[in-house]
Amino acid sequence: MKKYIICFLLIQISFPQINPGEVIWEENFDNLDNWIIETGNGSWGWGNGELQYYKSENVEIVEVPEEIGNSAVQITAKQESGAGITDQWGNPLNYTSGRINTKSKVSIKYGVIETRVLIPDINLGGWPAVWLLGLSNLTWPRNGEIDIMEMGQRQSFRDLHDEHNGGNGLNNSTVNQVVGANAIFYADEALVPDNPTGAASISWDPDDDYCRPYYNYDNLTDRFLKYRVYWNPDSILFSVIDNEVEHFLFTDVFNIDSVSDEFHSPFYFVSNLALGGNFTDAYSLGDPSSGSQISMLFPAKMLVDYIKVMKWGEYGVVNEGPPEFQGGDFGLFTDLTPTDNGLTPGLDAEIYVWEGTLTEGNIQPHEGENGIAWSTTGLGWF
Repeated sequence: MKKYIICFLLIQISFPQINPGEVIWEENFDNLDNWIIETGNGSWGWGNGELQYYKSENVEIVEVPEEIGNSAVQITAKQESGAGITDQWGNPLNYTSGRINTKSKVSIKYGVIETRVLIPDINLGGWPAVWLLGLSNLTWPRNGEIDIMEMGQRQSFRDLHDEHNGGNGLNNSTVNQVVGANAIFYADEALVPDNPTGAASISWDPDDDYCRPYYNYDNLTDRFLKYRVYWNPDSILFSVIDNEVEHFLFTDVFNIDSVSDEFHSPFYFVSNLALGGNFTDAYSLGDPSSGSQISMLFPAKMLVDYIKVMKWGEYGVVNEGPPEFQGGDFGLFTDLTPTDNGLTPGLDAEIYVWEGTLTEGNIQPHEGENGIAWSTTGLGWF
């Protein structure tokens, strides 16, 4: 699915000011106590037409090769099919992989997040990523997304930006040679027929003005690199550290404003190795003619050595465990009844109507001046 960014605000940065501070949380993957292992193919391939079925057996803690005593989480992608390896409709799939998240276990808000990752040969079809999703109860993209690193981008994307940040301008890069980052949020201006979710993406840069994925023609695979996101209430900045040299993935920081205020809320971690789908040049779920066949070698093993969160200036908060227990009266929609907490549609909750099945009703509110009333349009369930 295409994502658009209508307004990308840039501010100048002073590089000495981006030095990270103290480490306030670190995951060294001695175990998976902080993680939830996800399974399945999601809804239409996790919303992207992905071709893999996530299995718990494909996620394990291993010792990092040639680093005695150092452990990492290993996510293995395999070419396999069989009982239960299907999409949501029961159609058979030919690939499995792994996906983990820290929702309800660890969430963060602001700071410098650094991860050390080894990506296998993914040419063609692999889509590895370490990223964050907003902990908000709103649906994507209104909850926000921060992609610390992702690889597997289409050739058209790689060609568009290959005159910068290590690129040679010859339109000949492979997915093993390019890595990028992204931040996604909802914007009314991005709500167009080709982008019905209203997802605004800071990597959407058709004029090649500011998106700067990193290119290395000696390949970024089969070795460890470090990836960072610098995040505070005002801005987000992404980088990759290759052989101790830091390369920034946009020309300047992304300035957070009222449109992108998703990034003022806590986020949780996700890591996965997807296969195919509309982010890649491989085909999408249900349509083998939509792209190329997957040609990467299996099994393919992605390693995440660590994730750590550091202070950025005065900012950086980590919450371990589920959200704090709330008691008392909770108001879903009320004017006069006293409540201790609640949800306000349009502020911290949204109401979605399925494809014109309802119209606004005229039932009078039970109390106060506000009410929610709907009438069916006769178009089906809602």
